[in-house]
Amino acid sequence: MLSSGAPVASLGSLASLAKEYEAGEKRTIQPSLPRPKSVESVAAAAAVDAVESMAAVEIAEIKDPREIQEAREIQESPVGAPPSLGPEGLGAAAPSGETRARMYPGVVFGNYVTIGRNVSIGPGSTVGNGVVLHDDSRIGCDVRMDDGSVIGKDPLGSRSPLPPAIIGSGCFVGTHAVVYRGVRIADRVRIADLTTIGEQTRVGELTVIGRGVSVESQVTIGTRCTIGTGAYITAQSTLGNLCFVASRVSFTSDRYGARRHDVVRRQEAGCAPVAGVTMWDGARVGANATVLPGVVIGADALVGAGSVVIRDVAPRMMVMGAPARVVRMVTPEQLLAHLSTALETGGGA
Repeated sequence: MLSSGAPVASLGSLASLAKEYEAGEKRTIQPSLPRPKSVESVAAAAAVDAVESMAAVEIAEIKDPREIQEAREIQESPVGAPPSLGPEGLGAAAPSGETRARMYPGVVFGNYVTIGRNVSIGPGSTVGNGVVLHDDSRIGCDVRMDDGSVIGKDPLGSRSPLPPAIIGSGCFVGTHAVVYRGVRIADRVRIADLTTIGEQTRVGELTVIGRGVSVESQVTIGTRCTIGTGAYITAQSTLGNLCFVASRVSFTSDRYGARRHDVVRRQEAGCAPVAGVTMWDGARVGANATVLPGVVIGADALVGAGSVVIRDVAPRMMVMGAPARVVRMVTPEQLLAHLSTALETGGGA
């Protein structure tokens, strides 16, 4: 279940949302946050010589004599050696509280936090116990990162460098959530516990992603979407604005069931072996539904719970069953256009 404290779409802005989307307007996250200049914390039991080499390079970049002295003190402290597993655990590898407070003013840190190089954290943010912020991650203002969350993780087997992970202002990142490198999260997004956001994914403002959701790589999610607990959003999928994906929904992307000996022949014939699901604005998918690769669900369409969707769904149509079949049109009062009109005139939906 989603938290009752989940953000609600700003009603006054719904009328203009469709116009913005159709006009192709895009919002980018470019927080002008201060970047630290002093030595960052070094996590894990790395070799002593590698840590010292890293520290020496960073000291050379510091101009303030006081910062140079403090950086040297940190280098000569237990940071320059693999962290002990004594009472302080991995926390012994982090900069002192005083140093960290100066590097990240207005940020509250828990215990055993690991911060990579060139990480930006905006004021008002809270970093929980055991949080890992990988190199170059950019965190906006007033962001809450709960215990054990990981930001900016490189995907396994990555061969080319990815841009840093960016978390917009006012976001919540739940316990043990993982946000991969290359992800861009807009402002005021809620990511619940145990959720994974794959590399190069984009998430729009005021979207709520429930507990244990798996969002694979190269997914685009619009503004004010809701994704329920345990849903699986396969790679290369696209969700428009105000889309709803209920709990345990599963999107699929592999057209040929991993029979790779057949993939080359089909690629030569112009058939893409992998294709995500597309949902247009206001589309909704009920709980436990399964959507096959490449399916397009039209604007304001509704997929019934437990359905298996094997072909495209026309806009404003309700489908259900296995395989899913059209049963009727979506009622007018459930359409986004009706909701926007009602809000403009001050009436109810």
